Amino acid sequence: VLAGVAVGVALLAKYTAALLAPALLVLVLWDGELRRQLRAPWPWLGAAVAVALFAPCLAWNARHGWISIRFQLGHGFGADATVRSVAEYVLGQLAGAGPVALAAGVVALARVRTTAWKRVAAAALLPLAVTTWAAMRGRVEANWPALAYPALAAAAGARLAAWPGRASRRALAWGSAALALALLALFGMEQRSPRLLAATPAFERFHGGRQLAIGARAQVVGACAAAGCDPSRPFVVPASYQVAAVLGYYGGFDRLGPALERPSQLDVWGARPEPGEVPLLVRAAGEPGTAVVTPLLDPPLARVLW
Repeated sequence: VLAGVAVGVALLAKYTAALLAPALLVLVLWDGELRRQLRAPWPWLGAAVAVALFAPCLAWNARHGWISIRFQLGHGFGADATVRSVAEYVLGQLAGAGPVALAAGVVALARVRTTAWKRVAAAALLPLAVTTWAAMRGRVEANWPALAYPALAAAAGARLAAWPGRASRRALAWGSAALALALLALFGMEQRSPRLLAATPAFERFHGGRQLAIGARAQVVGACAAAGCDPSRPFVVPASYQVAAVLGYYGGFDRLGPALERPSQLDVWGARPEPGEVPLLVRAAGEPGTAVVTPLLDPPLARVLW
C-alpha cells in the first residue's frame, strides 16, 4: 500500500513515472517470486491506491481530450534528433547521475540475481533505456531519466563496496562525490558571473524575469496608446508559457491568452480579448530581461491565434 502511495504521488509529480508500469510487466516475467506474490491481494491493493491517487489527473485529461498526455507522448517520442541533441543528452546523464554512478550502477543492475535487486533493476533500467532510445530519435530533456538516479547510485555503492582493493574503491567513491560538488559549484558561479554558460538556456532561464516584466509593463503604455487598449489591464499574448509565468508573477498581468510557442495550460484556460480589443504580443528578445511588446493590429492574424 505504501508503494502504491509512492507510485501515485510520483505519477502526479511527473508523467515519466508511468514507465514504472512496463517495468513491472518486465519484472513479472523476470522474477518468479513476484509472480507468487501476485496471488495475494496486497500488490493489487497497492496498484489500486496508485490509480486512485492518479485518477483526478486522468479524469481531467478525459474531459480535455487527453491534451497533456498526448502532448507529452508527442514530446517524448519525436523524430527530430540531431548529433548535438544526442551529445547533450549523453553529457546530461554523465553530469546528472555522475560517471561512476552511471557506469557502475548500470553494470551492477545488469548482473543482479536476487529478487530484491531485480526489482530495483527493473524500476531503473527500463526508464533509462526508454529515455535513451527516445533521445536517439528526437529531442528529450536531460532530466527525464532522473527517476533512475537514486537506484543507480545505490547499485554503484553496492558494487564499489565489493570492489577489490580498498584504495581504488575509496578513490572512485570520493572522486565521484568531489566531481558532483565541483559541478554544482561551477554551475553556481556561472549563474552569478557567466562565462561558459552565457547566452545559453541554462543561464537565461534563471535570469531577467523581473526586468522583462518591468520592461513589458513600461512598453504597454505606449503600445496601448497606439492600439487603443486599456494599459491597466491589457490582454497579453505571451510568446511562451515561461514568459506568461514571468509576466504574471513579476508584472501583475492577469489577462493572458494562449502562448504561441507550444500548447500549455493557457490554451485550456481559454482567455479571449474583448470584441474589438487589440491583443499585445509580449516576447523576450536579445539579452535576458529584454521585452518586446507588439500590438496585434492585423485582425486575420489575431483570429488565427484563437
